[in-house]
Amino acid sequence: MALTSRDRLQSALEHKPPDRVPVDFGSTAVTGMHVSAAARLRQAVLGEANQRVKVIEPYQMLGEIDEELRQALGIDVGGVWPRTTMFGFENREWKPFMLFDGTEVFVPGDFHITEAENGDWLIHPRGDPSAPPSGRMPKGGYFFDAIVRQEPIEEEKLNPADNAEEFALLGE
Repeated sequence: MALTSRDRLQSALEHKPPDRVPVDFGSTAVTGMHVSAAARLRQAVLGEANQRVKVIEPYQMLGEIDEELRQALGIDVGGVWPRTTMFGFENREWKPFMLFDGTEVFVPGDFHITEAENGDWLIHPRGDPSAPPSGRMPKGGYFFDAIVRQEPIEEEKLNPADNAEEFALLGE
C-alpha cells in the first residue's frame, strides 16, 4: 500500500521501513538547490524554457522548488521559509535578475548589490546599499561568502537576544 508523503516521512523518522525513501529537495537551507540547478531541473522535467525561478535564500542562492516541480519529482517534503532572508530583507516584491552564468531568476525587491572594482558582487544587510556589505560573491561565482563585520566580543556583555534579529514571525 502506498503511503502518503507525511506517513512516508514519519515512518522513516521512526526507523520503520516506508514504501520508498522519502525525498526532500528544497524544504530547508540544508536540502536546498542552487537556483541555476533548480531552473535547469525545472526545464528538464517540466519542459518550461525561460521559466524564472525565485531565489528564496540569497546567501546560498537557493531556488524555490514550487508545488508543480515537487509533484512532478515526487518530492515528499515542503518547507516553511521565514519571511526574511539571511541578509535581513523580506522575500517579496520579486524582480528579474541575471546571474553570472546567464540564468535569469527572480530576486526579492530589496535584493540590492553593488559591484566591487574587480567585478565581485557585494550584498548589503536589509537591502541598504549605504550599509557596509555583509556578503561577497566572487565574479563568476554562484553564492555569497560572508564578510565578517563583527566587533571584538566582550564575553561579559553577551545577550542571547542580540543573536536572534534575523528571525521574524511567519506571515499567513
